Amino acid sequence: MNAMAERRIEPSDIPEDEQKRLRDLFGAHARPRLVGPEGEPFDLPNALNDLFVYLLQIMKTRQAVLLAPAEEAFTTQAAANFLGMSRPYLLRLLEAGTLPSHRVGTHRRILFNDLVAFQRIRGKERNAKLSEMTKEAVEAGVYDIVDGCEE
Repeated sequence: MNAMAERRIEPSDIPEDEQKRLRDLFGAHARPRLVGPEGEPFDLPNALNDLFVYLLQIMKTRQAVLLAPAEEAFTTQAAANFLGMSRPYLLRLLEAGTLPSHRVGTHRRILFNDLVAFQRIRGKERNAKLSEMTKEAVEAGVYDIVDGCEE
């Protein structure tokens, strides 16, 4: 999706020395202030300060940042990319009603907040299944067996 690509910030978009200066500024006990067009100081609201700190932490780990409104509509390809799955698999989820979508003409669109909700649910289900498998392995006494070899 072109509009989404425009809101993607790669760590290489901000030079490393500027990232470090920003981290130092936002990590200090004194909070940064904005300066208005007439030179008037303005304290950065807590929510924005926290957002900047979070973004800088992510960029420090060399990850890209994508900002999107909750109601942003993704194409099926952009949604599949976001979820880390193939487009055909995503289409099967849409057909099954597992993930909500709407049509724009003949094309499907998936809302960003629906993608995030799906990710959360899938993560909880995955964690529950892994916990169940771990419990079964402990009960069977095979938890200490790694790759078929006893430790």
